[in-house]
Amino acid sequence: MLRLAAFVFVMALCHSTGADSPAPEPLVGMTLTLTKQGGEQVPLHTEVFDNEDAAAATVRVCYDTHNLDHSLAASIWKHLQGKLDEAKHKPTPEGVDLLRTAGAYTRRAKEHAKDGEHKLGAADILRALSRQGLEQEARDNMMRQLQYSFESMRRMKDREAKEAAEEEKRIQNKALEAEALEEAKRRRSLEDQDWKAFATKLSVPEETRPVIANMPLTVTMENNGEKEQTQKNAMMIDGEDAAYGAFLFCASADIRNADQVKQVADMLKQKGDEAGYDSPFDDQSAETHLQRAENALRDGYFLKAGVEASRALVVGDGADVKSQISGKSVKQLLVEAMSHHIATTNFITDFNAGNCEKVFNAVSLMT
Repeated sequence: MLRLAAFVFVMALCHSTGADSPAPEPLVGMTLTLTKQGGEQVPLHTEVFDNEDAAAATVRVCYDTHNLDHSLAASIWKHLQGKLDEAKHKPTPEGVDLLRTAGAYTRRAKEHAKDGEHKLGAADILRALSRQGLEQEARDNMMRQLQYSFESMRRMKDREAKEAAEEEKRIQNKALEAEALEEAKRRRSLEDQDWKAFATKLSVPEETRPVIANMPLTVTMENNGEKEQTQKNAMMIDGEDAAYGAFLFCASADIRNADQVKQVADMLKQKGDEAGYDSPFDDQSAETHLQRAENALRDGYFLKAGVEASRALVVGDGADVKSQISGKSVKQLLVEAMSHHIATTNFITDFNAGNCEKVFNAVSLMT
């Protein structure tokens, strides 16, 4: 809370000094020195214009500067009224009927309070306090009424500040939304170009390479909510290894089981050995393949991640080694990579088929 510490009178009567003087000019003015609770002293400039009296000026200054202490207001009003009396000024407040008695002012102040016009009510109470011959009890009642008015004004001020902050935030959000909309349009244009290039790339047929091993296997798949057995071919093509073929086969059959990936890989490897096929991939340790799988999965290369996890299982003879970084096991990484790969494959298939609903479903699974 601020308290009045000293008064430094700056001007008793202001006269025009030329065209550069601000308009309108105050009739009287002074600067007050206020002391905060911490001892800091701050100036408070006050003045009375010709369209207001000391009461209206006091309320205006207190409200505009957020110095909403009723005792401080009474002191400010007293000194401003004294400056007006010295200068023999009796300004008439604009739009305010001056009354004859303190009781008339307090009654009108109560009506103002009912209407939420607390600034008008506070000014009327100050005018009531200026009446001569007031008893102490009546003066105390007026000071309590003045305190209520200033507390109400403080709530008004806080509400206005909150509304102003909300309005500023709304304006900022509107500007951000407009900026985001422009950015979205720009990105949409770029995405349209990317989609066209992507669709062109997807339409290019894959290169046909010799098949090293081809094994028909019976798998159980779900079709329209019903399970049915069907035959699919597990293949190992030239330039790849058994782990690659096994992972692709299980992904195409939606077999999200690391042990079955290892089993299919072993059968393909055996077929390749019988055919004298020498895989171009050098077997590393299970830990090395696991690290490669983890790096690929982190970077979004799901097929590579799944194949490296499959290789870790093959060279480790099915051992479920764990990553020293994430703590995930090779089987966990394999299934995770396969789930992402299946979602990506479904997306590409549905995109080429123009199935928008399934495209969105695939995207949701990938994210």
